[in-house]
Amino acid sequence: MKIVYFLLYIYFLLKPYYIGESGGLQIADLFLVVAFLFFLLASKNIEKNYNMFNYKSIKLDVCLIFIICIFGINLIYSLMYLKIEFAYSILYYIFNIMAIIMLTVACNEKKFLKNIYNISIINIIVQLILYVSNLGRVYGGIRYMGTFNDPNQFAFYIFSSLMATYILKHILQVKAKMWTIAYMISFVLILASISTGLLMALVIFSIGLMVANIHKVVKIMRKMVLYVGICAIAVAFGEIAYISMEHDKNTNITQTISQSNVYKRLTQKVDKSQNSGNGLLGDREYNKIIDYPWKMIMGSGEGHFERYGNNLEIHATFPALLFYYGIGPLIILLLWIYHNIRGLPFKLNIVYIAIFIESFTLANQRQSMFWFIIILGSYYKWLYKGSSKNANKEELGCE
Repeated sequence: MKIVYFLLYIYFLLKPYYIGESGGLQIADLFLVVAFLFFLLASKNIEKNYNMFNYKSIKLDVCLIFIICIFGINLIYSLMYLKIEFAYSILYYIFNIMAIIMLTVACNEKKFLKNIYNISIINIIVQLILYVSNLGRVYGGIRYMGTFNDPNQFAFYIFSSLMATYILKHILQVKAKMWTIAYMISFVLILASISTGLLMALVIFSIGLMVANIHKVVKIMRKMVLYVGICAIAVAFGEIAYISMEHDKNTNITQTISQSNVYKRLTQKVDKSQNSGNGLLGDREYNKIIDYPWKMIMGSGEGHFERYGNNLEIHATFPALLFYYGIGPLIILLLWIYHNIRGLPFKLNIVYIAIFIESFTLANQRQSMFWFIIILGSYYKWLYKGSSKNANKEELGCE
């Protein structure tokens, strides 16, 4: 298992670096596949300990039923249309179920969780370094995407890493200093990506964070009175200095804001939402669901999107799964998710509120971090609310 953990560390460390095309096998993915092969060899020696967080804890059998449904539906459509891309979709979910299986066992190791916490924080900091040094990639000349091929992929990685470390912070009971730094960096990077869906998710999470820590916010606000006064004076001097400098008479704050890329992007989204034609729903490819509602019953298969007028997939997690696989498999998946996150305290629920709302704007189902966050919620509940709490807290160092 030590080899498995080491390979998983490399996987998480290299996850942000996209060498090939999106949707293909990246360098990091190879390490996860190799880790699973070693895991199969090591699994025979894993002691059956009922005090362990295990597959019964997350109801892996329910998740496997969902995967079987995916396999069956895509296989049927692959034979109907003679298209191999349906088989590729099966591989995405097999890849993620391998991650789910390994990470469920790995959660029992405090050292593993702590190392994943540190790796995720380091990756966020590295992305900031690449951003300020202009070494990252830029999409369309305005949207920053770091080492990824797409700004939304980049923003989701930053956001999901931040959410995973937030849960790990509560599991490991570590000091919040490094996480707070990562939180501020994430705001900068997601803002640079101009991903409206992830900006919305980060704002929702931030509001929830303030509500969950309202007593701390009030205490801080009292201390901030002095700082606000100092800042007000500094701003006043800055304004005087600004006025004294020579600027174009037509340049003002309002004009500067209106010319910013973020403002243009948000305005574009608002315009699309008001467009009755190819509006915001069309931008996320929801029109496929609207035009072919009967596909939500038995599923349409995930692939060969040309049959619906273009080669674009639905850019939303749960609506896409509903359209691809039908109402039955989606209900199975939702039941699995509900089992793993029900009963969590509000301070952790804000993670899932934010990420699930965001899931209606982006397709996250192929990202292993999306599933890892669900497992972490289940592990937190098991650790602090389960019958094995007292037996494991000392071992895990979560006193």
